[in-house]
Amino acid sequence: MLALRDKRPFCPDVKDIENAELKQLAERLNGDSEKETLTNILEWQDRNIRFWWERWPLDISLQILIPISSLLALILSLPFLLLLLYYKFLELFALFIVLIVVSFLVLIFSNTISKIFYLFLSFPFVYLFISLALRIPVLTQNILPYTLFYVGCLGAIALIMVYLFIRYEIFWRGKTLKEKIPKFIEILNNTFRLGLPVEKILEYKLAVCRDYAKLTASLLFNVYADPEVYFIKIPEHVAAGIKIEDKIYVLDQRLPILSLDNWLIKWNKKTGIYKSKLKKDSKGGLTAVTCYKQPIAQRPKTNLAKINTEALTGEIAKIIGIRQSSDKKEPSFKIKLFNYLIYYEDDKIIKYSLIRAIKNRLEGESCGNMNKISKVNITQNGKDLTLAVWL
Repeated sequence: MLALRDKRPFCPDVKDIENAELKQLAERLNGDSEKETLTNILEWQDRNIRFWWERWPLDISLQILIPISSLLALILSLPFLLLLLYYKFLELFALFIVLIVVSFLVLIFSNTISKIFYLFLSFPFVYLFISLALRIPVLTQNILPYTLFYVGCLGAIALIMVYLFIRYEIFWRGKTLKEKIPKFIEILNNTFRLGLPVEKILEYKLAVCRDYAKLTASLLFNVYADPEVYFIKIPEHVAAGIKIEDKIYVLDQRLPILSLDNWLIKWNKKTGIYKSKLKKDSKGGLTAVTCYKQPIAQRPKTNLAKINTEALTGEIAKIIGIRQSSDKKEPSFKIKLFNYLIYYEDDKIIKYSLIRAIKNRLEGESCGNMNKISKVNITQNGKDLTLAVWL
């Protein structure tokens, strides 16, 4: 069951893969070679999709708070059930425990996390009002600290709602209040969903790692006829990959592309690998997407190779179109490329994506003045690279 929960948020379904906007995007990103196509997919995500910071920590916070709420609801029920239903206390208490467990299981395997949390928040108020109505001061006094804790939770949730309303204002800018409220509720519910459909990822242009992986896999399924798409998962992170000529390439949110071995070196954590395949009917129509755990023999870690910085410098100069000549002795500025040695590998797909990543960093630092660059030089310092630029 836990494995199923792990897979569901990041594995696309038929509706995701056959999304019309996604198909158009896949057509635009399909390059003249595999190295161009894979690099285009990753670069588009880096340029157009932003990490959804509100979706990641708030999701985790509610997963922590709901078990606490369940426990406190159980504590609050004990004196009330014992006082009013003494002879049937054990039966009702057992039933209440079952309801708590079932609710928590439904929470884990569904996208209703926020709704269940709101239900738990309402519990102490109902309980306190009943106690006051029945005039049981001792009982009210005993549950007051727990009720105040819940009030604190409610206050925190209210502040989070206000923050999210302000943060998501860009999605309903220019709309009336009547239009804003349902849109806010929609985005709020999607903030706490385990898995977003591709349609919403493309609409919001926001994603966490499992959304990036689902989008990447959906694009790969559209670009290639029958690809072997993988999901490489570590605790609290997942990335999509594709097998080309017996080698798995990992596309993890932004350039450069990594081989599976180097991706594992980068993260250095216990890994689970899932393989997904398309199921088609006799006419070639897509019927389902399967996703199952796939054991893969991983090579032992090796020492990182030294980069041929002279050749890499030449490739960068070629892709940005400069002649490598300058009268200045000292560079105009330098760009630090941290841990780029981990990314490097003598592989045409990986090297091409690495060069594109460096080019994008250079464009980001130079903005519209790329034509002023006369010379570049790359040097290696441990696991890092330094790009020196002359104007």
